Amino acid sequence: MKTLRLFPTLAISLLLLNSCDDVKDLLKIPVPFSLEQTIPIVALNSDAKTYTATKVIQVSANADISSNFDNIKSYEIESLSYTISDVATITSPSISGVKFIISGASDEVVAEKSSSTPISESTTQLDLSTDSLEKVKNMVANGENITIEASATVVNGPVSFDLTISIIGKIQIGA
Repeated sequence: MKTLRLFPTLAISLLLLNSCDDVKDLLKIPVPFSLEQTIPIVALNSDAKTYTATKVIQVSANADISSNFDNIKSYEIESLSYTISDVATITSPSISGVKFIISGASDEVVAEKSSSTPISESTTQLDLSTDSLEKVKNMVANGENITIEASATVVNGPVSFDLTISIIGKIQIGA
């Protein structure tokens, strides 16, 4: 008779102990983050001109990452994009040869969009391989300062605009 009472108690105990991982998974909270740098560009004439700039993103300065650093369980990079904003022009300028070299202490990734597009307020997603996204993720996870070398050719100015590079991702925080 004692065996019959012990079996249900033992079974319930095993179920409760086994589900602790499930409870921990429920306690993981996804927190989106964005790491950005803006490069102002001013083209004073209509001749084709290539502009280059270098900016640094300090991962440790991102509040979502730094305030949760000790509790981050995983990192995910969802996209890399650039946004053109605050366009001022009297012509129909275009941009081509957009190239970003993203580097940290551990690795380097190149993202490019070579085709010519009209300069207008827009966001363009850059195509990166899974391997490249993994490299960017590691830079973020290691808290590295990320250097972005940007270059682009502008034609048919005068025009001024801001070019913002964005690394969009998500961290999972939990107990």
